[in-house]
Amino acid sequence: MRYFMMSGLIIFLALSAGMLDAATIFYKSGSGEKQMLTKVKIISITKGVITIEKDGAKRSISLSQLTDYSDADTAGGDAFEDNSADYTVNIVKVDMPKAGKVKVNDKSTVAECEIEYTIGRKSEEGKDINRIKAPYFYLYVLTEGGDEYNNRHIFRFASPTEAKPGSDTYDEARILTAIQSLKRPTINLENMHGLSTSKKLGQGFGDREIKIKLDKVQERRIVAYHIDVWGKNEKIAEKDWSDTMYNGDKKWWLKY
Repeated sequence: MRYFMMSGLIIFLALSAGMLDAATIFYKSGSGEKQMLTKVKIISITKGVITIEKDGAKRSISLSQLTDYSDADTAGGDAFEDNSADYTVNIVKVDMPKAGKVKVNDKSTVAECEIEYTIGRKSEEGKDINRIKAPYFYLYVLTEGGDEYNNRHIFRFASPTEAKPGSDTYDEARILTAIQSLKRPTINLENMHGLSTSKKLGQGFGDREIKIKLDKVQERRIVAYHIDVWGKNEKIAEKDWSDTMYNGDKKWWLKY
């Protein structure tokens, strides 16, 4: 592993652009704190700015902010400067169909789960209250038995697309990786007209709605669901429902 100080660092990085894909960047944030980014790829250096790629997303850092560099991955977590605001989510209503398919004009079509929610932003010094990381929704659906042994089925969904943990089983480690990824979208709340996505106009500030297609459930009857909502760094909301006839495991979504 080689470390490079600022002397000769810019020349080395310029020659290495596009060649290194497991490097570690050390730099100073706007507040002067030392930050670290691991497993990055150097894309280019031009006009005093270094462009790097991590998790498939590109970011730019001023060369004047760089302090150290290693041409190998360094153990430890990333600390990319993030001035987005923290926030809360309140799930207002969940419209869950009885099964994974519904009839529309006498035609069977994939049903959708509609979730209405509100966002409450937290004011914190040094954070931009008009910018938040998109809330990540994880929906778990339990259906009645559908095989010869009458075993129940668990289906897992994520919204938006970037929230998908890349696993068909409950895996909080993978969820945390998705939460911390640089691919995670940022929502700009300055545009008041673009803030509300709710189908019911005139609701409170921050009312929003998402729709999740239940494409894997098919005609199976839904007997329970569980929703987790992850905010900036942690889980911030949950909601459960089960049919009155369901008497199984209370934490069923953690199984398998």
